[in-house]
Amino acid sequence: MSSLKIARALAELQQARPGIALQLLERQPSATLSPSWTGEYLASRALALAVASAAKAALDTADAADEATIAVEARGLSAFARAIAHCRTDSPHQESTVRQAFEQAAEARNVDGLVSAYRAYPPLLERIWQYCDKPEFLFEAVERAGDASLARSASLPVAAGKGGSGVLSAREKEILDLLRQGLTNAEIAQALFIGVSTVKVHVRHIFEKLGVRTRTEAALVEVDDQ
Repeated sequence: MSSLKIARALAELQQARPGIALQLLERQPSATLSPSWTGEYLASRALALAVASAAKAALDTADAADEATIAVEARGLSAFARAIAHCRTDSPHQESTVRQAFEQAAEARNVDGLVSAYRAYPPLLERIWQYCDKPEFLFEAVERAGDASLARSASLPVAAGKGGSGVLSAREKEILDLLRQGLTNAEIAQALFIGVSTVKVHVRHIFEKLGVRTRTEAALVEVDDQ
C-alpha cells in the first residue's frame, strides 16, 4: 500500500497538487517498511511539503529520509526538497542546495527524480539553468520527459519536443521487455530492485516515446536495438 501511495503522491505533485500528495502521505511510514521504502516515503513527503511552502517541515523530513536510507531515488528527492524549500523562502542557501541536488541527480543519472522535482515546482528549471554548470543533463531530462514547452516557459533554450520518437533508454528497454512478459509494475520493481513509483514513471515515458496509450499497444511496438 505504501508503494502505491508514493506513486500516487508523486503523480499528484507532478500535476502541481501538493495538498493531495500530502493527504496521501499524511501518516508516518509503518515500522515494518524496509529502510529504502521508508526513505522514499519520507523523501516524497518532504518534496510535497517543500512545494506546499512548509519549508521547516520539509527540511526536517528530508533529513529523516536521509537517515532512513542511502538509496539514490530517496536521496535525490530529499535533495530537491531542500532546494525547493530554500527557493520558496528566498533563502541565501538556495543556490548551493539547487547545485547540490542537480549535481547529485546528474551524477546518478536520476532523470526521474529531476523530472518529478521540476514538474512539482517549475521555477526549479530556471534556477538550475541560472545556477548550475554543464546543463546537458537538464536538457536530456527535459527531452526524455517531453517537457520542452515547460522548459521554454522557464526561458530555457530548448527546441520543440518531437514526441513519439521511439528511442528508449537501456532501462526503459529492460522494463518494456518485462512488460511484454506480462509483469505488473510491482513485479517489475521487485525484479529490478527499484521502487514501484520509479517503474510507473518509466512506463509513462515509454508510452510517451512510443506514442501509445496501453501496455498492450506498447508490447506490440518494434523497438530499435541501438
